[in-house]
Amino acid sequence: MIGTRSGFAARHRGDRLFFPAFIAMSWLGVAMGFAPHIAKRFGGTADYPAPAMLEIHVWAFFAWMTILTVQALLIGARRHDLHRLLGLSLLVLVPVMTVSAIAAEIHSQRFYAPRDPDNARFFALPLTSMVLFAGTATLAFVWRGDAAAHKRLVLLATAVILSAAFGRWWGEGIGLMLGDGFWGVLLGNWAGTIALIAAAALYDRATRGRVHRVLIWGAAVYALAFAGASAAYLSDWWPAWVRGALGLAAG
Repeated sequence: MIGTRSGFAARHRGDRLFFPAFIAMSWLGVAMGFAPHIAKRFGGTADYPAPAMLEIHVWAFFAWMTILTVQALLIGARRHDLHRLLGLSLLVLVPVMTVSAIAAEIHSQRFYAPRDPDNARFFALPLTSMVLFAGTATLAFVWRGDAAAHKRLVLLATAVILSAAFGRWWGEGIGLMLGDGFWGVLLGNWAGTIALIAAAALYDRATRGRVHRVLIWGAAVYALAFAGASAAYLSDWWPAWVRGALGLAAG
């Protein structure tokens, strides 16, 4: 193991297995969650034509996943110079992903508002995920000099943008088990994110003897945000506020 000044090992031989496994599970979630929706798009059976912002977000999302995969390969090949150079893409990719995702969701809300005014509740979920993503991805860039913290911030950022993929994969089943109350909403949307972060924390504990502070604080912030978004989703004021803020007309 290679240590840091904080006493937390930045590298462990098990990392060669854990981080590729994390990436593989992430790609599996993308495939299982988004494949049916991509098929609908290409088959012309989607609810509405994809706006430009949705197309931008899709390509930016796949760019993030591809860069994540390449970055892991570069670290494995000890090409830290290329890893750092490619990491500069975060300066452009993170704001593009965040803005395009929120804009695409606003377009979706405008489409569904006349048909289902209550759909405005859903806006709390992707909005929360993208705010958390923007924050953790920005910190990952700022703390890129601390390898242990940087890797775990990238993990947190990736885990939360996968909420939509895992939500589409697991959400319906979780909803059937837990219902449409608080826990059904929270776990139906973020169970995959929680599972990935929990796996990282257990891995830290097994290989370093303790969980890195980034995962501890990140998990705490994420838990509060998920709880707040789920409560807003179930409230009476949130959908009314969204319709008013976005100028949505109910049918």
